[in-house]
Amino acid sequence: MSVFEGKCVVFNHKRKYILGLWEEICGKLSKTSLDNISSYKDDICEIFKETSEINLLDLSPLKSLVDSLFDCATSYDQEHSNFVDKAHEDKKMELLSNAKECLELFKVEEGEKAKHVSSNKKSLKKVKQKVVTLQGERE
Repeated sequence: MSVFEGKCVVFNHKRKYILGLWEEICGKLSKTSLDNISSYKDDICEIFKETSEINLLDLSPLKSLVDSLFDCATSYDQEHSNFVDKAHEDKKMELLSNAKECLELFKVEEGEKAKHVSSNKKSLKKVKQKVVTLQGERE
């Protein structure tokens, strides 16, 4: 003879319900990149809110774990953002350093070319003086 145990039936259905929720939550989160996990926070909080309004199950331990996950995801997002900002800043500093080096090289090159032009001007002046001297001697 089988015995119908009401508490056991309720317990089994509660367990199945919780496992179903957990499987669905895990399924969604496991298919999501770490960068996008936070986007599910509102939806998952809605599940817990609706379940608590039914007042059939105490999902607070599960909610605690999920809250912990989202806290970690938020920390990750902040650290990732800081890393990206720092990497961007480092790249900008590297570009500025490269630009400064190029500018210094151009200044050196400009100085050398200015000396070359000055030297050519002096040579041209000497040649002009010789031309004038030779023209004076011809006359």
